Amino acid sequence: MSEQIHGLRISPRGITNINIDREHSVRRIQEVVGCRMFTVVSLSQDIDLFVDDEALLVAEPELNLPLTVIAHALGSPQVLFGNGFAAGADDETGETVGLTPAQKYAVNTAANGKLEPEVLELLCENLSPWPAVVSLVLAKH
Repeated sequence: MSEQIHGLRISPRGITNINIDREHSVRRIQEVVGCRMFTVVSLSQDIDLFVDDEALLVAEPELNLPLTVIAHALGSPQVLFGNGFAAGADDETGETVGLTPAQKYAVNTAANGKLEPEVLELLCENLSPWPAVVSLVLAKH
């Protein structure tokens, strides 16, 4: 049996624990994210987000607010669409590895916790094309 990579699937509706087979990791990440092509967004704490490259190519792209908040809170302020997969990153080898408990906590805290004022300000600025979303973010924080 192949080694498992423990990660988190992040959809617009929430976060789910996911294990993928290291041996077939690219194919499994494509399946988990729901795409053929993905981009890797590097975050702090040696966390990588695998994000759907095709999410903006559909008739009605779906903003992924949890993924966007996580990216902002963990050092990569981008507005993200579609599904994502969070995994650990080994900077020495470039390998994708499972998330540690501390990394899982960081991702969940970023998605659900209180944001630092400067992060909240930048998040609202980047989400300004969607005023209703900004109102939701401000109401939560």
